Amino acid sequence: MGRRQGWKRWLLAGCLAAGPVWAQSETLREEVRLHHKGATARAVAELMACRADEKAPCAEEPRLVLLTGMLQLRHGDPAGALSTLSSRAPQGLLAGHHHLALAEAAFAADDAARAVTHFAEAVKQGSPPVADRARVRHGEALLAAGRAAEALPLLEAALGRGNAPALLAQKARALDAVGKKSDARKVWEQLALTSPAHPLAAEAHTALAGTQGPWVPEPGPRLDRAERLAAAGRHQEALGEATALLAHFKAKSHETERARIALLQARSLTATGKAKEAAEARDRALAGPDAIAVQAAWDEARRLLRGNDREATRQAMRVVQDRFPRSTEADDALYYLAWLHLQDGQYDEAVKAFDELFEKHPRSRLRDDAAWFQALARIEQGQHADAIQKLQQLIQRFPRSQLVPQARYWIVRLRQLADPKLDVAEQYAAVIREAPETWYALMAALRLEELGKKPPVGFPKSPAVPKDAAASPPQELALARELSAAGLFDEASEEVRHRIGRVKGVAPALALGHALAEIELHGDAYALAARHLWGQAYTRKDPAALALLYPQAYADSVRAAAKDVSIEPSLVWAIMRRESAFRPAALSHANARGLMQLIPPTAKEIAKRLGEAAPHPDRLYSPGINVRYAAWYLARLLERFGHPALAAAAYNGGPNAVARWVQHSGDVPLDLFVERIPYKETRRYVKKVLADAHLYHRFYGSDAGGSLALTLPALADGGVNF
Repeated sequence: MGRRQGWKRWLLAGCLAAGPVWAQSETLREEVRLHHKGATARAVAELMACRADEKAPCAEEPRLVLLTGMLQLRHGDPAGALSTLSSRAPQGLLAGHHHLALAEAAFAADDAARAVTHFAEAVKQGSPPVADRARVRHGEALLAAGRAAEALPLLEAALGRGNAPALLAQKARALDAVGKKSDARKVWEQLALTSPAHPLAAEAHTALAGTQGPWVPEPGPRLDRAERLAAAGRHQEALGEATALLAHFKAKSHETERARIALLQARSLTATGKAKEAAEARDRALAGPDAIAVQAAWDEARRLLRGNDREATRQAMRVVQDRFPRSTEADDALYYLAWLHLQDGQYDEAVKAFDELFEKHPRSRLRDDAAWFQALARIEQGQHADAIQKLQQLIQRFPRSQLVPQARYWIVRLRQLADPKLDVAEQYAAVIREAPETWYALMAALRLEELGKKPPVGFPKSPAVPKDAAASPPQELALARELSAAGLFDEASEEVRHRIGRVKGVAPALALGHALAEIELHGDAYALAARHLWGQAYTRKDPAALALLYPQAYADSVRAAAKDVSIEPSLVWAIMRRESAFRPAALSHANARGLMQLIPPTAKEIAKRLGEAAPHPDRLYSPGINVRYAAWYLARLLERFGHPALAAAAYNGGPNAVARWVQHSGDVPLDLFVERIPYKETRRYVKKVLADAHLYHRFYGSDAGGSLALTLPALADGGVNF
């Protein structure tokens, strides 16, 4: 058995002692990983089976006790959890987590005194993340046990690290219990004002109500509270507060407050679909002080930017720039004015608008972007000499900009277009050597191949795991490994993140990173490398650092899925790298899930095409399912669009949008098509995915394939449109 295989098997099976061992089944581990509803019943069954033979010791029992109890607790059975967890004394590396689980179960079962004892033990025996959580809960348990005076210092210490609404409520209750009524009231007021949308705000209002009726804050804090309600999406409540507040701010000296109310009304009315009333409120905000009026003007400009009325958008942007010329919003408005000209093919106007940006906002955070788009406007006009000059100015003015490789590539490309006989091979090679990980290194390599030249090697050595990496499991990961072996994957991840946060320096990062990769925690290893090993990988070109930044994560699943649909594994890994950073539990705000960030409706449609039952959304966290479905979808995108760059664009921006771009692009080469992609996110995504796929192929692929066509194919009829 090899070293890697042996450690993995040890981790999964959890063999801690010689003799008979009841290991958790892979089915149970998978159900726990995916938060399956049946995991609790299966864990109970496996624990009973583990204990069935009284003559044969069951080394897995401590882990199964903790896992089963925690599952029971999570699924609303605190009495069962308390019974299970109490059946074996906390011991070993898991003692801190066991005490914490016992404390939570006791607290949920209304046994606060017992919870106090176990929270205190969790503080003593737990790792730092466990101890921190236990300290907070210890204070809450002491309060519930009638020991408010002892609870107060713990609650105040916890609040020192952040004013969480729940902790504020606990502190207020503790102060009230020890007779500090005035101090308690101040804390309740703080909660009601700063977290008005939180469920505990209702309790705060009840505590603050008096004989005269409901509590009403002073007008100033009440306005702050109303703005927080609007920001939390509680628009009807915010509008009600706004109406009430107008009665308090009638004086001429209240111009600022009235403008703030008008802005609040405009935003909440817009959110609730009342356009006419919103416009009237916005006009009132625009009549207020500049600090408020500029926000109203910018709100309107951004609203129009999301629509199709370009002329109205330009006028709104110009209002922001002309009326509030020194504001940050004016900087952004002028940039978008120029961008709209560029998108509409008004290239001279775009260049002039960007020049105006440089003149009026010499320290704009968008200066290097503006310089690039000026050059692109001249490229689109065929004014290559002027474009080269602007690109050279970009490099001189912003030498540390991420756009420098982009500028260098296009300078060479434009010189080549101006004189096809010019020898530009060394200039393209310099782009590759300077930024070998970028899209522009890939483009330079393709241009060299087009010229019949062999591109230089960007990375002399391929990624490699150091020979001595993880020869034995590092002690700092002992608890995380034990938690993972017990099926407590979330807790294991928490411990790993804590360890990652303590790493300083290249050598420790390399050592811990490879230890994490060894046990297939590729997401954590990648995060560590991205934080500490960027220079080691891209400047020093260290193979050990590259192996962490370009891992062959979930290799069996990726290779099998790619083979089934005849696509390159390198493209799957590249998209995985950008979508989830190799984290199988990744979840986006758009409900995209897993390694390849599939949304449930897309997965449902893929399952239908495959003749399978639609998977439960939580099944998309399974690497095998997620990668298989995504690989099938990528293959269909490649069939429709015929080029990896277009398939990647469709994966991010949607196939229908990409079809429109291709139809309207005309006969342009790949590099210019990508620069024209109107969605900033998709444009960056395509560049990163294709650059990553190229490197994955060079590092791990065969000699066949891997090259990209510099011209785009005609679209196939039909194909996937979801």
